[in-house]
Amino acid sequence: MSYARIDDLLPHQRPVVEAGKLGIVLLGWHAAAHCYAERHRTDGVIPSHGLTLLAPGAGRPPARVLENLQAAGLWEPLEDGAWRLRDYLEWNAPSAVRAPRGRSAARVRWNAPRMRDASETHASSMCAASSEHLCLDASPQSGPNPAPEQKERSVLVTTPSGGETTGSAPGRSRDQSGSGTDEQHRRCGTCGAEWLGGPHCPKQVQHAARTGRAPTT
Repeated sequence: MSYARIDDLLPHQRPVVEAGKLGIVLLGWHAAAHCYAERHRTDGVIPSHGLTLLAPGAGRPPARVLENLQAAGLWEPLEDGAWRLRDYLEWNAPSAVRAPRGRSAARVRWNAPRMRDASETHASSMCAASSEHLCLDASPQSGPNPAPEQKERSVLVTTPSGGETTGSAPGRSRDQSGSGTDEQHRRCGTCGAEWLGGPHCPKQVQHAARTGRAPTT
């Protein structure tokens, strides 16, 4: 199905307005002629036998109507009783530059819905695959949770000889027999040193030994 174009200001043109009530009749025949030319791809030419096909219910246009269409500048007579629509090619493309009708046009018309359905199906499958991929990525991993890493802290430890050494303090030590013993981790409020074991800071003990005073922490 094709569509004919026509000037939307045609009812306001001076020849049509001056025709009075006859102007609406001229517009009707002119629009019917545009439809005929578009349907038959005549580039605006109405053959003599085509005049009776413009409006089958009205028959052939009366001679008075043809004269007024010519006077209004809408139609021009040709040989063999044919007429030309003067403004047809101003609003409609010539048949030479249009796509050919027939099987090729029908093939495009019938295949268009199939191509659209196939495109929609492909888009739906892509969306479903994308949603499934997102769900798999968001699912929690099975298996035991990995144990949190235990940070080792460097603390000051008093040796049997009264010296100092630096070691790691995981928070729990084991003796040679393998039994676990809890040792309190302490921090000196004066110097900030950390140690395991006794109640007094090793640094404060050494300082007290040098000065002859009792350790404060």
